[in-house]
Amino acid sequence: MKTFWFKAKKYVITLIFSIIFGGAVFCLYFFLKNQSLKDAIDACSIAAVALLGGGLLVVITRLGAFDTFAFGFKQALTSMFNKDPNAFNSLADYKLQKYEQRKVKKPTYLMLFLAAILFIVAIVVLKIILNLKVK
Repeated sequence: MKTFWFKAKKYVITLIFSIIFGGAVFCLYFFLKNQSLKDAIDACSIAAVALLGGGLLVVITRLGAFDTFAFGFKQALTSMFNKDPNAFNSLADYKLQKYEQRKVKKPTYLMLFLAAILFIVAIVVLKIILNLKVK
């Protein structure tokens, strides 16, 4: 059981922070509006879209889409501060090192998608309540 918690700890922490972020987005929108049921649906929608967008951005980053920009910034910073200007000989070496690092890391972005699904379920429930209330 201890090994299961050790393996799942990263996922649980990511899920908790994702739900807290979604709750903060929800509260920010909901409490600045009229605080009606329709505003709660809108706030849940915004939180779900923010979490889905964040998850997609993490997936794109893990695929290496921003490696070229990161390499350029690292090279610029190392040349400005005279640290090790030849930390990476080329962009290909940098991309290969990042690829090896990504193989080891676990896909925690799935927790962002799970939190977004929780907000989508909340949208469906609130929409059903709103439709029952209107009739």
